Amino acid sequence: MTAKTSSHWLSDLPKRQRAMTDLITILQNDPEIAGIKVKEVLKLAPGRQVFLVRFNGEKAVLKRFLGRKGPAPEAIVENLERELGTLAPTMSEGPYQINRCIQARPELGFAVLSFAKGKRITDVLSLSGHQKRVRLMRESGNWLATYTNGRQKLGHFGPQHWLQRRLSADTARMSSADQTLLAALGMALGRWSDKLKGCSVTQASIHGDFSGLNLHIQGGTLTGIDVQGECRQPMARDAARFLVWQQIHDQAALPAQNFGVNAADWQAFLSSGVLPKNEWDTTLPFFVGDRLYDYLVLDHTNDQAANRIRTAIRCFLSQSP
Repeated sequence: MTAKTSSHWLSDLPKRQRAMTDLITILQNDPEIAGIKVKEVLKLAPGRQVFLVRFNGEKAVLKRFLGRKGPAPEAIVENLERELGTLAPTMSEGPYQINRCIQARPELGFAVLSFAKGKRITDVLSLSGHQKRVRLMRESGNWLATYTNGRQKLGHFGPQHWLQRRLSADTARMSSADQTLLAALGMALGRWSDKLKGCSVTQASIHGDFSGLNLHIQGGTLTGIDVQGECRQPMARDAARFLVWQQIHDQAALPAQNFGVNAADWQAFLSSGVLPKNEWDTTLPFFVGDRLYDYLVLDHTNDQAANRIRTAIRCFLSQSP
């Protein structure tokens, strides 16, 4: 643990202790769930808390939603339970799995989920040689294809919705150089929007936050986590998120070649067949640019990530209309 990480953890300690105390009090007051043992706070984020617990003697994860913004906690838990229940028949066994909803308590704003074994695939990818990395990239695409199987339909792309979301971002605290770079990226996305309006797009019930952080691997099994309900959007958006995340956070500084993404990763992921070939140079590049815009806004103070994002954006701009 670095000094910086340790300092951050210590500053959060009172919040972690309060979160544990609050949850333990809720559990103790309900005989049906009093047997859940809270072991550790895994994450505190705006509107949600994540805990490592023991449920019937087994490791599990309890997610508690606080409802500060967006849907009410009850609705989030109901949607989460419904989505995981829909996926359970096809993703409870085999190489491509999803964590299970063990118990849902919408009225209390939490759900208990099975513990995903193994390592985060983002970390495994970083340490893999070329052949293994190609295989894991393809397997990650296969996981997404399995997740969306039977829940896809073709439509006509309306990029303006996504463009407006990016252009409305607050960039006031960013450096003038970053503001200039984002302005150029926004203009490029506008040209992409004009070019792609009405083109073919594969809509599906996607993960919605598909990155190497939310896909674990153990042996030959990939298990996805952090689903919060059905998310019907273009499949290219999840594909772009996965590729861009790895580009930015890989241990090695990867060459940015295909619209800002490493060419070998791009080819390996798409070799799974997860996305129709006609979208490889239409919706996918658009959403890569969309992700790069969002990530620079979010990570502009993180030196390593921000520098990689800037490099990727410059590549994207060089290949854009």
